[in-house]
Parts: sequence; C-alpha cells; structure tokens
Amino acid sequence: GQTIQAQDFYNSHYIAWWTPPSHGSYTLNVISTNNFGASASESIGINVVSTASDIEVIAAENVWLSPNNVTQTVEAELPSFLGAFDQVNATLAVTCPPGGCGEWDRVASVDARGHDGQWFEIIRYITPYGVPCSHNIDLTDYISLLQGKVDFRFNCSTLDNGYYYSLTLNYGSGTPEYLYSSVYEVWNEVYPFGDYANLQPVENWQFQFPENSVAATLKLVSTGHGWG
Repeated sequence: GQTIQAQDFYNSHYIAWWTPPSHGSYTLNVISTNNFGASASESIGINVVSTASDIEVIAAENVWLSPNNVTQTVEAELPSFLGAFDQVNATLAVTCPPGGCGEWDRVASVDARGHDGQWFEIIRYITPYGVPCSHNIDLTDYISLLQGKVDFRFNCSTLDNGYYYSLTLNYGSGTPEYLYSSVYEVWNEVYPFGDYANLQPVENWQFQFPENSVAATLKLVSTGHGWG
C-alpha cells in the first residue's frame, strides 16, 4: 500500500529504501517507465523472518577466463538481511578447463557491484603455474555489498588457456558489532612499491566521514607482484 520513489544514480542503477512494519510476507511491485512513456512491472515476494542460520551460497560456477574472455560478469542472488550475520567467508576455487590450466602467473581479481552501481574489488590474487588451487578469504568488511541481487565481475588478462573460477560465500549467523556499514574506494591503481627513487608512490587522499560514523577500517589489498 506504500509508494516509494527510487533514487537515480545516473548509471542505470536505482535504489528505493523500505522498512517492513513487521515480520511476515509482502509483495513488492516494481514499476519502471521510460522517457517514451512505455511501462513495465514485476512482482517480487518477500518473506521477512526474525531468525537466521548459517547459509552457503554459490555465487558463480565455472567462469572460464581465457584470451577470448578476460572478464565476465555473473549475477548472484544473495541473502538480504539486517543484523542477522556477523561474518562472510568466501572460497574462490580455481580449476583447469579443457586443455589444462594456464601456464603462467597472472594478476587476477573479483569485483562486486554495489547497489549504487559502483564496482569494488573484493579479491585480488595471482594464478599458479598450470595447476588448480583454492583460496579462503574473509570478506566481512564488504558485508554491505554482499546482499540481494549482486553482480560479480571476474577478471584475468591472460594469453594462455586460462582457468575456471567458482565463488562460494558462507554467511555466519550472529549479531554484528554494527548494524550498518558502507564501503568507499580509496585507491585502485598499480603502484611501483620498492622503487628507491619513489618511496611514496601513493597519492594523498582526502575523505570526509559521514556524520553518523562511529568506526572505520582502512583495508589494503595487494599482490606484491613485480615489486621493485
């Protein structure tokens, strides 16, 4: 019975915030109209529950990155929650496609698209030499991104047969220290660490914390590939 206008981020993404009045089942009707007057609608069922248990979600399976496909985006349906989980751990499985794994080490990454349409790198790694491997990574700092329908972008620029990539997320039930969080990108670049002629390659960055902030973490993700 409520009508909520969506906020436009001018990048093909819209957000509308709604607070359920109580637990139970609801129907959300999404209505979109373009500038030519054409309209479309979709109904989505929502069941708001009061308890949660540990959940494992397969976000992507067998994404083959090769010279013909160095990046691929996959949509995943993740749980939506508030205060239900206090930890998110990821397993990134790297396996061999037909013809075998790539022979050389490549800098690769996994990005998640926030609900405002911005991309954030959440995993950075280097592939092994021609063999499969598996990584376990704590992604709790990115928990605000890992909710609802989320696009994941797998990246690996390679000149050989490449790899298959699969991503599994494990949500641990529990009460987080803070109910709400946000992620902001500080730097995202290749920096010549180890260059004695340039000991401070990272540019200065100014940031104004939101007024209601109570804590912050600066997270550095790097590979160390080619340092010096």
